[in-house]
Amino acid sequence: MHWSAQGIPRDLEQRPIERRPNDKNTAPSVLLSRTVGEPRRLDYWSPPHPRGTAAPWPPEAAVNGDTGGGRFPIAAAWTGRVDDGNELWRWIIDDEDHELSSLDALASGASQLAKMHAKDAPSAIVIPNDFRQREQQKLLDACAAAGVNASLLWLPVAAALAWLEQQQDKLTPPRSVSDDPLTLPIVHADWGQVRCSTLQLVPTKAEKGFRWIPARKRPKESDCPIPGFGWGEAAACEASNSQAIWKQRFASPVQARSTNPSTSDSNLLEQIAGWSIEQKSNWQVDLTLAEHLKSIPSAAAIVFVGDFADQVASGEHVSRQTAAAGIPTLIADGVVGECLLARGSAIFALDRVEGRTSYLDTLPDLELFVDRNHQYDWLSLLGDTDQFVSGGEEWNLPRPIEGLALRRGATSIKLVVAHDEYDGVRELQVTLDRPAEQRLSATLRVSATPAQGNAKLRLLTQQQGEIPSRSIQANWDRMKPVLDHEGQSVDKETFLKMQPRAFPELFPRRWSHGKWRAAMPTVQKMIQRVSNELPEAIMKDDWAITHLKDRLLAKDQSQSPYDATAIGSDFKAPYDQNVLEALGESLLKLWRSTNHLNSPALSTLVRAMGYLSIEDSDFDLWLAINLQNSFRDRQSVLHTSGLAMRNPESIAALFDFVFFPNGRLASPGANELKAISQVLRYRTNATQGISSVKCEQVIQSCIGIFERGMERGGGGYPFRWASLIIVYMLRRRMFDLDFLDPEQELATQAKELFRTAIERHKQRRLRPMGGSVDLPAALQQMINYIDRKGSGDILMASE
Repeated sequence: MHWSAQGIPRDLEQRPIERRPNDKNTAPSVLLSRTVGEPRRLDYWSPPHPRGTAAPWPPEAAVNGDTGGGRFPIAAAWTGRVDDGNELWRWIIDDEDHELSSLDALASGASQLAKMHAKDAPSAIVIPNDFRQREQQKLLDACAAAGVNASLLWLPVAAALAWLEQQQDKLTPPRSVSDDPLTLPIVHADWGQVRCSTLQLVPTKAEKGFRWIPARKRPKESDCPIPGFGWGEAAACEASNSQAIWKQRFASPVQARSTNPSTSDSNLLEQIAGWSIEQKSNWQVDLTLAEHLKSIPSAAAIVFVGDFADQVASGEHVSRQTAAAGIPTLIADGVVGECLLARGSAIFALDRVEGRTSYLDTLPDLELFVDRNHQYDWLSLLGDTDQFVSGGEEWNLPRPIEGLALRRGATSIKLVVAHDEYDGVRELQVTLDRPAEQRLSATLRVSATPAQGNAKLRLLTQQQGEIPSRSIQANWDRMKPVLDHEGQSVDKETFLKMQPRAFPELFPRRWSHGKWRAAMPTVQKMIQRVSNELPEAIMKDDWAITHLKDRLLAKDQSQSPYDATAIGSDFKAPYDQNVLEALGESLLKLWRSTNHLNSPALSTLVRAMGYLSIEDSDFDLWLAINLQNSFRDRQSVLHTSGLAMRNPESIAALFDFVFFPNGRLASPGANELKAISQVLRYRTNATQGISSVKCEQVIQSCIGIFERGMERGGGGYPFRWASLIIVYMLRRRMFDLDFLDPEQELATQAKELFRTAIERHKQRRLRPMGGSVDLPAALQQMINYIDRKGSGDILMASE
């Protein structure tokens, strides 16, 4: 846009700021400061200030690729901040370099324009639909410094409000809530970019029945940005050189701009400022936009606004598409478009004064890094993508986020936030007056106003003892980007991986496309037989059940070192989940009919259900009970318990059976250890029903098993399963923050044992079975987890 459109609610009957082609104004530009202390000035009068006009005299009028220019057009500044950029405008005069960023130019120009016209009245300034929160804050801060009572309004919303004012009486209410919502595409045809933003029109109650208001979604979902053609077209015009073009477009009285379908391999900004910006031809923009408009459902109309609105709307493919679809269009080109936007922003400003909701909005995606008892995750703070809030009004998180805490001994508070407008995560650290003697509880309050700058995060810690309550306000300007060891910004997933962990993540069994495909004929045959035959007849055919079990247990070696079979340990299939669920129901039907029997076929069936990791509360309980039943095939029950158990009470019964038979601590065998290691690796709540005292006793037993295995040279499954159980028992820290302090005797004993094993491996006195695992690295990883400094999947966890 040439102008920063602005609306003032003082007199809605008059267009607040009207611009016509005339001999009184030039295209608005910000003049760079030539000397220290000289303020930046907005210049849009005719004749203009000589600086940067491309006139032959005085020297400060010069504009060229070597020295740049002292005049920064607002139109160029809008282009300079596209695609998360903030291009610098440079000017060399008297052998001195001067610079002004695009965002600083916009903030300075818009705030000065608002000050001149709004005086002390509340005003609304129109911003592009992708104007980011930090940019909003910069503009609002500049307005506040200038003494301007300003708010911001999205350009598509401003256009929609002005259009709705004209069309409100012509739009009928929807016949039912099931009707497809009306949409209103707004095409902003600017110099650097053509952006189509699709708004939804929502009927709301009003004094006179109802009224329509626009609803805006996040640009990533609703917008189609296309590189523009304005700067390329300017470079291809008939003027003799870039200086002549510059003078005509940005240092002469505003005139109706003639269209020029030609384009240049270069563009005017590249010639003058050295910027590398992407430009398309008129034809490319026309084709891309027409294709996008086809995909927009239930369009009430299409509004074209901006300096190139007429050219875009009259493009061959776009005009043909709108005509074929019978969609009405409103074309507000150049300064006419500025007036339309000013009208919409005046409506918004008046609505704010009178307490009405002008439009609905969605807030940016903002997430907080949280540590829930050593489980790391990202917590959404500003709602989902389809959650509308009242535009221009402060939104507060309905319920403050509670349950946050600082660990005992903490000396600082750190907030880590991921924002969809930034490439990486950011952190803010605040030092406490003294280390936390106890675990400090904290509450987070979150608020944000759509399009009005940064979200506000306020963390309140509870007072404990002599430690006073603290209120910490997170400010994005003070937050520092999180960098990796190479100085690169870190995204959310990488940040999670960087965190030192007090216990390992689950290591579930994966599903395999190939093994599920191979098992499918057998699976479908079993489903059909259970549907058509009596359970007794099927159970007599032990071969059929055995064949099914063998298909389900077959490992996919191509996924090594990960354990993968036809079905994952979460009862999920790679495809055709409905077939898996039908198989699960069929096997449960067989089991319910025959679980009172004591037969080899039942043992095989139970094992097959284990390889499905079937989820059923009755089956879970039956497994727990029958661990103690000497008349059962307890090995099949034990094996399936490790694969399928989920209930914490049932898992606690499994631990008692394996480690505490007759109420005394025992040293289990390989099969028992394997079942325990599986349930620990597969189930989040595996240690929930086991006391911390018992968990330590389990670790003590496994230390003994590991030590005996080490003395025998490390060969054997018990050596491996015992080490896995030790490290996965650390997941008890999810439910007991202080479980197995790194300095307590049991933790020290385990770490020293692992260090001894590392030394023996170096001396070639320890050769564990397999050989594919880097044993020293695996054992050091376990030591790190005991010390609450772990990272990565457990190297020895693969079967």
